[in-house]
Amino acid sequence: MINSTEMLNSTVTMSKVGQCSGDSEMAGIFKALTYGIIIVVSLIGNIAVITAACKDRTMNPTITLYITNICAADVIITLVYLPRMAVRYALRSTRWVIGGTLGSILCKLVPSIYHVSVTASILTLLALAIDRFLAVFYPLKRRFTVSKTRHGKIVVIMIWVTAFLARSPYLSVTTLRPKPNDNFICSASFSNLFDNYLLIRNIYYTLLLVAFYLIPLVLTCFLYLAIIIHLRMRQEIFTSQPRIFNFRKASKKTVFTFLAVSVSFSLCWGLYFFGQVVYTSVPCEIRFWRTFLANMNCAISPWVFLALNPHHRRLLKPSKVMLTGMYSL
Repeated sequence: MINSTEMLNSTVTMSKVGQCSGDSEMAGIFKALTYGIIIVVSLIGNIAVITAACKDRTMNPTITLYITNICAADVIITLVYLPRMAVRYALRSTRWVIGGTLGSILCKLVPSIYHVSVTASILTLLALAIDRFLAVFYPLKRRFTVSKTRHGKIVVIMIWVTAFLARSPYLSVTTLRPKPNDNFICSASFSNLFDNYLLIRNIYYTLLLVAFYLIPLVLTCFLYLAIIIHLRMRQEIFTSQPRIFNFRKASKKTVFTFLAVSVSFSLCWGLYFFGQVVYTSVPCEIRFWRTFLANMNCAISPWVFLALNPHHRRLLKPSKVMLTGMYSL
């Protein structure tokens, strides 16, 4: 058992780690409003991409599934976690506003769902890159394999299971702790389970950094660059065959789009993953930007996709048939 003095010291320490210094009232309001804007932009963008992808009958079903999965993960983050950040900055406090049994359950679920969704996004980006690589390098071989849709569904299930297993320790280490004045703080602390908790914590976050950020994103970029080089080297062959040329041209545009989404993801989340390993040595002024840039990816990613995909933008416009029906009412 941890005595009251140790618990109080632990609580104060975590409070300082979570929020280095109190924001001014205007700064807190500004940050809360910024998160509110991110929530709105993210929901509109991701729902738009999901709608366009489902409308596009020409798109490979597996690609549609992967794109929908990425956007669904962003929507989950937006609805489950970002409101917490907005409230945190509006109150200018790291305190957990819900206590009791419900507060303890939400304290474990909200951060866990957040991190599982992030990991699922990274793995889906990798799966998408592998799918495009196989489609370009081995188009005939893939045509006679198992159903693409069925294969894609199996991959998506494996992605979420892997993401859950990788992030499951959060369910154990995240707890609701009492603070003075009948307040609570929700924080992850490995000290509850391990004596050498600092070493275990650093090992765990380093493994997450390497296995679920560096390796997937480096491999993703490598696969896309290999595809681009392959298409450029065989451009003369494709030019003599119009049908294949048009297919390869479309593939090249698709690859550039997915590469841009992957790069934007890596830029937004890089500071967050590296910051987990060396969190206590990260300057206070950097900690806000660490989480802000990461969470902003939910709002950036869908709009990057739409900006580079004019076909999907056209699918979002009301058709003439729809407009005629509306005016005839």
